[in-house]
Amino acid sequence: MVRLMNTHATTTLERAFEIAAFGRCRNIADLHHQLAREGFHDHVRALFGVSMREQLQALMVRRRRARSKAAQ
Repeated sequence: MVRLMNTHATTTLERAFEIAAFGRCRNIADLHHQLAREGFHDHVRALFGVSMREQLQALMVRRRRARSKAAQ
C-alpha cells in the first residue's frame, strides 16, 4: 500500500484569506502583522495589490458583522 503525503504548503496568499475570513484582524495592517508573526515574510506587502486588499478587507468586514449578529 502506498501512502501519499500532503506536500501542499500553505502560501502567504492562502493564509491571508484564511485569516481574513476566520481570524481576529480588523484591517490590512493587522493582517500583515499576523502573517509576519506566523512566519510569512515573503514580501507580504508586495503581494497585495488594490484588488486583493479590497477583497481581504471585505472578508474581514463580513466576518465582524456575522460575529456581532451571532452575539446578539
